[in-house]
Order: sequence, then C-alpha cells, then structure tokens
Amino acid sequence: MVRVMRDPMEKEFEFRLQPYLTQGERVKIVDGDLWVHFKRAPNESRLMPVLGSKRLGIGTVRNWNTVRRLNEMVELT
Repeated sequence: MVRVMRDPMEKEFEFRLQPYLTQGERVKIVDGDLWVHFKRAPNESRLMPVLGSKRLGIGTVRNWNTVRRLNEMVELT
C-alpha cells in the first residue's frame, strides 16, 4: 500500500511509526510518500488508525492493486 502525499513526508516519520508496527509491518518513505507492507490483514494492524491526515498531513492511501491499475491507465494515454 502507498500513501501519496500532497507535501513530502520527512524521513523521520518512519521512526515515529515504529511503535505501531506490531504484526510484522514495514514502512519506508520514498520520495516523500509512505510505502507500507502488511504481513497480515491491514484492518488488524495498529498502524491503520494512525495513517490519517490529522497525523501525517494531506494525502491519499491506495492499495497496491489500485496503484498498478492507475499506472496501466496512465501508460495507455
């Protein structure tokens, strides 16, 4: 899953999210956007509730299948 941000996230947010990674989740900030890998169901994770705009800023969360489909659509144009 990826959280695409309006304004780039600072790398330090990776460390702020560490306490919420309780089920083997991994996070990485790449070019200011937050990438998340869930080993289990995202809705079971303590991380999901903290991915909102109030904590992280304005952005949108999309699962990997949606990101792939959007990329395919852009490539067709």
